[in-house]
Amino acid sequence: MVEMLKEAQFAVCIVLCFGVSFSTKATAPNWNALTYTVEGTLQLPYAEIIEPFSAYYDAKNNKSRIDYYGGMVITIQRPDMTKFGVSYKLAPMSTEKQLNMDMCFQVNGTNNDDAVMVQSILPDLTDFNMIGVEMKSGNNCTKWQKVDVQGKKKNVYTMWVGPDGKMPVRYEMYGYDSLLGSHYDKYYLDYINFGTNDISPSKFDPPSNMTCGGFPGPGIKEHRIMMNPMREYINNDQTHIDQMFGFLKSTQHNVRFIHSKNRAGLTYRLAVNHLADKSSEELKLMRGYRYTPGNHGGLSFEKSKYNLKDVPANLDWRLYGAVNPVKDQAVCGSCWSFGTTGTIEGAYFLKDGQCRKDKVTPVAKLKNYVNITNNDEQALKFAIAHMGPVSVAIDASHLSLSFYANGVYYEPKCGNKPDDLDHAVLAVGYGTMNGQAYWLIKNSWSTYWGMDGYVLMSQKDNNCGYHSKASWTHFKRMPKKKVWTNEERAELAKKLDAELEEYVADCIAKQKEKNEKEGEKESDLNIEDLANHPAFMTEVDWSKPLTPELEALMKLKYEDENPTAGAEAYKLDGNHEFKKKKYDIAIDNYTEGIKCRCPDKLLNAVLYTNRAAAQFHRGNYRSSLHDCIFARKFKSDHMKAILRGATCCLQLKRYDEASKWCDTENENEELLQMKYKAENLKKSLERDKRKEEAAERKERKEEEKLLAVIQSKGIQLASMKTNKNTGLHPSLLTNLETQNPSGAKVHVTSDGTLNWPVLFMYPEHTMTDYVEAFNETHTFEEHLQMMFSDGFEHPQWDTDRKYTTDKLLVYFEDRENEVMYKVNQKSTLLKVLQHKRHFVHGGTPCFVVTVDGSKYQNVFKERHKIINS
Repeated sequence: MVEMLKEAQFAVCIVLCFGVSFSTKATAPNWNALTYTVEGTLQLPYAEIIEPFSAYYDAKNNKSRIDYYGGMVITIQRPDMTKFGVSYKLAPMSTEKQLNMDMCFQVNGTNNDDAVMVQSILPDLTDFNMIGVEMKSGNNCTKWQKVDVQGKKKNVYTMWVGPDGKMPVRYEMYGYDSLLGSHYDKYYLDYINFGTNDISPSKFDPPSNMTCGGFPGPGIKEHRIMMNPMREYINNDQTHIDQMFGFLKSTQHNVRFIHSKNRAGLTYRLAVNHLADKSSEELKLMRGYRYTPGNHGGLSFEKSKYNLKDVPANLDWRLYGAVNPVKDQAVCGSCWSFGTTGTIEGAYFLKDGQCRKDKVTPVAKLKNYVNITNNDEQALKFAIAHMGPVSVAIDASHLSLSFYANGVYYEPKCGNKPDDLDHAVLAVGYGTMNGQAYWLIKNSWSTYWGMDGYVLMSQKDNNCGYHSKASWTHFKRMPKKKVWTNEERAELAKKLDAELEEYVADCIAKQKEKNEKEGEKESDLNIEDLANHPAFMTEVDWSKPLTPELEALMKLKYEDENPTAGAEAYKLDGNHEFKKKKYDIAIDNYTEGIKCRCPDKLLNAVLYTNRAAAQFHRGNYRSSLHDCIFARKFKSDHMKAILRGATCCLQLKRYDEASKWCDTENENEELLQMKYKAENLKKSLERDKRKEEAAERKERKEEEKLLAVIQSKGIQLASMKTNKNTGLHPSLLTNLETQNPSGAKVHVTSDGTLNWPVLFMYPEHTMTDYVEAFNETHTFEEHLQMMFSDGFEHPQWDTDRKYTTDKLLVYFEDRENEVMYKVNQKSTLLKVLQHKRHFVHGGTPCFVVTVDGSKYQNVFKERHKIINS
């Protein structure tokens, strides 16, 4: 039907004789060799655009100019200037100071591919063929046409030329847009006042009283078309569309891929994320790891030094503070740098028990690095358990990883040979979920990817090459940290007290001097001056170097040999930041307190619980739950940890786990209420799931029943497939999905007959009628009488009143054989749908209606093979 409609819309009445003699060997005019002026309008019916223009074209001197909307906007093309030409645009622009100020913009051609060319408003007819003569806009015209076929898509370009063989009358394009290839496109240019007189050279010069600057606004992809809009319509230049919106095709394909994978019932799920609009080329740019043979000086891994019994069954270095937040490498292929810094940060943590920018030097002095034994799963596990996070290389070239959302990822197509590896990540732990062993991997594609930036990678078959190329770092042996004696600490405190007294006295003296100058008697101390001293500071700017006084205070506060005192100090600082809702800083302080590894179990439980509270307020419910678990390892009955853990489970919709958290010997009223809530939510979730599954089953049965009815009546759906067992195939259901906005679909009525949505098309006028419920027992004559009989309102587009029931002809198309079958109006819809060459497309039977004896009908018969059905 689509092919027939395109043909029908392009069809025009070919008149063989107008009383004027035309040569069958007429020569197409070559406007590109002329100097001319012409006026007219550009019309895009589907976009509701009617744009007037005036054009000036000087082929001899290689210059052109087009004015839009009576000169509101002017574009000038000057290929004669500079090596690659210059284009100008004069247009009103609004600034902060002036509204609609006339401005001049200049864009220079940069190379042969982007050189400025002279722009004709008339098409080049070199590849056009004369197909006949026709009246157009009151002129007897020769008609020239070019058909461009790309696959199954066809675009038709038509030009009408006046009797003198030079005067342009109309230029039309019918076809498909270049973006998605599925939307019909149409535009045409009507010409008037064509002349071939000489044009003043000043017509092509920019105003002498204006300075032409660079073009503002969108990027360079749009500059060329905005400086010369007519290039798109006359030269069929679509490169700006491909550059600007090519990602739409990628998005469409990627969304289809995501949904298809999720239907496969895999061990993981995919989801649309910030990479969904990226092309394969753009995704490839993010994978910057390249394998080079050899060990490059790296040390060998001594696996014999470790024992399997010393390795925990599950490990997550994030819980210990050894892993910093997930970063976003964006479009830069710098994954290798994040993998490298990640293992350095982890090594720093294991060496000093801390990894904060204010606690470590900005430069890491590395002694060497260790290459973990290739293809040895146990060696990788030993390394992670004993040496911390490990940098690993993987094969990340598969779309399934790009759109990973959750679950244990296993991709059978993933490579694990050295040359397959193209992306660097950080292995920060391992474990088992639902019986599947996994590596816990930190990526650098932001927290919008995966599980807050992480992926659980299957350990099966060295999937994606996780233990093909892995390594970690060795630090140079640094001077041993100074151990402060009690006497040294007392001396430092005495020195700080003396400096503070001196600082306060100096502040008082400065304030007194200031008051005397201003005539004030009071000499109160300026609080702002005091706030600059570390002893009175409420905030520390960690981006600036620490002053000696502040560094000394930190030594007194944090570098106590008593780990309990250090942990307590960090806890108090964390609480202070938590109250100010600075949860990130609070988390850092609680983490530092945990790293002190103090022997006080209650204090450790409090630190983990407090960090869980901060994580909860940031929306990190999984991390909060993990901290609650660790808090209970130090104090199993810690009520705040229990309440927080149960709340996290509720937020994560883990209602069974929430109930278990509430099962304690301590009968706490809040816990009882939370357990009651969890059990009710679980029942509600299960009930909703059952309802959803029942609704899906019911809908499925109804759809299969509908398909069975359709097939039993001998009606064929497009691309029909069958199943050996049931005779039905689920893919058939998509053929019943209508694309009409009304959403009408074929359905079975109470008497067992079918109601179909039906489309009637009138290609002569490019109009349609949509019948939402055409019962299969009704005849075409009955419906057409309702639409075109005298007793009903006649369509406004039928100005000649040609469309009367006695003159109407109805057809359906056999697309495969390119044949039009004539329909007997007295036939029922069912009889026509049962025709052996009729196939229903898009859930909507379509029929073409023409007028018998009309000029259009004559052309229609010439263009199509017609068979009586």
